[in-house]
Parts: sequence; structure tokens; C-alpha cells
Amino acid sequence: MFADDEPSLQELMKLELPRLGHTVTVCPDGLTAVAALERNTYDCIVVDLDMPGKDGIEVIAHCKEISPDTEAVVLTGKSSMDTAIAALRHGAFDYLTKPCKLIEIEALLKRVA
Repeated sequence: MFADDEPSLQELMKLELPRLGHTVTVCPDGLTAVAALERNTYDCIVVDLDMPGKDGIEVIAHCKEISPDTEAVVLTGKSSMDTAIAALRHGAFDYLTKPCKLIEIEALLKRVA
């Protein structure tokens, strides 16, 4: 699952992740992401920190409650030591800052697998 409120990133991931061999559900905000987590199981979720509805940390916390084996990755443009620590405390597998290259996401997903 990929959750980010930037339409351009949503479109990019909708096209590129399947091309890399992944099935992807794209969510435009935190509430949609939580609803998707209630309906499906994912190997990995990639979430932005700053989203409407629920932020990325709340999405990760909810994910870990209902599906502890799902890996969570933070992708954010507003990186700070506090948010990195909070994400890792909630069980995030990794923390990427925007802008990042598609090859970085691909390498990260290979590590998760």
C-alpha cells in the first residue's frame, strides 16, 4: 500500500510499482489508508507522515495493531529526528526522505521481501 496526499506521487506509484512487480493500493490520505488496512493485508505499507485525516504515524500504529507482520516505511518531505524516532518506535522498517529516487524505493522493497 502507498499512502500520500500528493497526486503526482500517487500517479507515479500507481504506474511504477506494478512495473517493478508489485501489486499496489494507492491511498490519498490517512483515513483511506486505515480503511484499506481493515479490508486487506499488505506485505508493506509506504506512508507519508503529513496527510489529511490521520498522519503516517497513526496509520503505522493502526497497521501494527491489526497486522504486526506488515512492514511499514515512512516517506516524507518533512524529515526530522523526532519524526524518525516516532516512526521507528511504532515499528517502521525504514524512513526515506523526499525527494527520493525510484531505485531507492525498489531497493527498499527488495530488503522488505
